[in-house]
Amino acid sequence: MSDDSEGASQAVSLTRFTRTGSEPEFKRAFDTFAEHTRALPGFRQFQAVGSVLSPDVYVCVGWWGDSASCHAGVAGDGWQEVLRALDGVAAADLRVAGKVANGLRIHTADDAGQEEVEGYSDERLVVITSYAPADDSFTALFTEHTKLRRTRPGFVFHEGVREESPSLVHHNIEWWLDAEAYRAARAAAAVRESAAELAGIADVTTLRARNFANGAPIS
Repeated sequence: MSDDSEGASQAVSLTRFTRTGSEPEFKRAFDTFAEHTRALPGFRQFQAVGSVLSPDVYVCVGWWGDSASCHAGVAGDGWQEVLRALDGVAAADLRVAGKVANGLRIHTADDAGQEEVEGYSDERLVVITSYAPADDSFTALFTEHTKLRRTRPGFVFHEGVREESPSLVHHNIEWWLDAEAYRAARAAAAVRESAAELAGIADVTTLRARNFANGAPIS
């Protein structure tokens, strides 16, 4: 996952794979895709996750140093060739987005005596919630909603991104301690009310997933 540190990623690619071939075929094809991506200029890191409820669905989140590097990478002949190699194995849908918010858990007065949740781990539950709003009035509500979720026990980190203009679609990528913490957060009255308000002005889809693969740049 990216963070707010100096040199942090400013562009994000989200590639959704829907597997149509066998799992071993997809794994081999994905390894080729990942190896190519890791060698591209400006690439910072990726995490690929597999859906908990739909075993044929995977999302690869890639972090890039800037939008220009991301666009050059995904538009290059090599990337397109790798995607063509997935024909018959998986359907790929690519979106490019820019970071609009991120952050660790916001601590509250109720946290006294609770253990601190460490950062990244392959065991974390990853939740990607996508919002397709009708207009820009959504942005302020989205920001407040993500801040509210950050106060819940078991929350680890989130990154909110918006697809490039003219799209208004936002994606909120979250890491949770486990599924139980996520369920408890969703059940909290304030979170439910805020989520319902967002659902009233945007189409909302949620993907709960587990780690599938990670990658850093090939030096």
